[in-house]
Amino acid sequence: MGLFSRRSEPEGFYTGDAPASMPGMDGAAPSAYQSGPVASAPAPAEPGYGSAAPTYLPPPPAVPGYQVPPPNWAGQRPPPVVFQRVVRTASGRGSRVGVWIVLAIVLAVLIPVGFTVYGAFSDWSDAVGESEQPRTVAAGSLGAPVTVPYRDAELQVTVKSAVAQPVDGWGGGSGVPDPKLVVDVSVTAREIGSGTVNVLAWDWSFAPSEGPTVDGDIITDYQPELEGSGLGIGESAKGLVTFDTGADSGTLTLNDPYYSAAPAARWEISAGTPKVVTGTVGRPATGQIAGPGFTATLAKPQWLRTGDERLRDEPESGSLLRIELTISGLRNEYAGQVEATDLWFTPRGGKPIQAAYPGHLKQSTVLVSISDTKPQKLVVGFDLKKAPGVLELRESSGKTVIRWPIG
Repeated sequence: MGLFSRRSEPEGFYTGDAPASMPGMDGAAPSAYQSGPVASAPAPAEPGYGSAAPTYLPPPPAVPGYQVPPPNWAGQRPPPVVFQRVVRTASGRGSRVGVWIVLAIVLAVLIPVGFTVYGAFSDWSDAVGESEQPRTVAAGSLGAPVTVPYRDAELQVTVKSAVAQPVDGWGGGSGVPDPKLVVDVSVTAREIGSGTVNVLAWDWSFAPSEGPTVDGDIITDYQPELEGSGLGIGESAKGLVTFDTGADSGTLTLNDPYYSAAPAARWEISAGTPKVVTGTVGRPATGQIAGPGFTATLAKPQWLRTGDERLRDEPESGSLLRIELTISGLRNEYAGQVEATDLWFTPRGGKPIQAAYPGHLKQSTVLVSISDTKPQKLVVGFDLKKAPGVLELRESSGKTVIRWPIG
C-alpha cells in the first residue's frame, strides 16, 4: 500500500489519510474526507523529458489588507506546532529575564539618587521651616549672665567688659596700628542635645553705630582668646573676642549657625577706653593698652658712677641709670616678648632716651620671652646724668603702656 492508497466509499471519494505528523491541521476531521459526490476527472498527465513547462495562470490582483500565504510546495513540511510553542515560550521567558535585569540596574542607580535628593530636600525644608519660625533673641547687658539657645545647647553667657583698644595688641602693632574692639566673655554649657558644644569666635559679630558690621577675629594678639571648643554640660570657658574696628559703641551679637546664622543674643555695647597705667616701685603692674599678658615689677632704680664694678665700660655722661624689671606671665601660655628697646626714660626737661644693649653693664638682658608664670629678669642701663624723670614701657607702635616715676 502506497502513501496515498485509493478506494471508493459510498458517501464519497477517499483521497488518502492525512500525514501522521500533522494530526488535526484541518480541523476536527482530516481534509482527505470529502462528503458528497465527486466528479471523477482524469489524472493530469505528467510531462515527459523535454516537454514544455506547464503554463500557470497569473496571480490575481492584490486585495487591500490581505497577505497571500506562502505556497505549500509538495514535499515541504510545515514546522511542528510543538516546536513553535517551545520557541515562543523560550523567547517570552528570555525577554522577561532581560526586563528584570534592566529593572534591577535602573533601581540600583535611582535608589541612591533618590535618597540624596530626599536628604537635600529634607535639609532644605528644615532650613526653610526653621527660618520661618520666629525665634526669641536673648537680650543681655554687660556684667549680667543671660541664657542663650545656641547650636544644640543652652548656654549661660556673660559679657564682662568691652574695651576699644587703639593698637593691634602687645607685640603685634606697627607704625600705623589698627584699632580693635576687645570683648571679655565667659560661657557655661547648661544643657546639650548630644556630645559637646563649640562656641567659636566667628559666630560673634559687632555692628557699630556707624560703619560696617565685622565678625570676630580668628587670630589675634589679644590673649587669651575665647577657647570654647568641646564644652560638656557644666563646663565653662572664658577669654577675649576681638573685632577689627575703631568703633566703641554698637551692638554685639552671638549668631547661631544652626539657624542660618540668625541672632541668638544681643548686647548693646559702650566700650571703655584703656589708660596708661602708673606703676609703683616694688609692686606688679599690668598694662591696659595693648592688653599685655604679663605683669612688670620695677625694682628700686640705681645710679651707678664711674668705677662701679657692675659696669662693663665707662658711661660717657659719667653716670648710668640701672633698671631691673621682673616680668611674670599671667597664664601658662605664650604672651609675647619684652625687649630692652621697649623701655624709655625721659629726664625732666629732656628728650626720651631708649635703652640699649649692653648698656655699659656686665650683666644686662636683650629680651625675655614669656611662656608661663615663672619670673624673669630684664636688666637695662641708661647713659645720662643723674636726674629725676619717667620710665616707660612702650608697645611696638610706640604707645606707652606703663609708666614709673623715677626720683
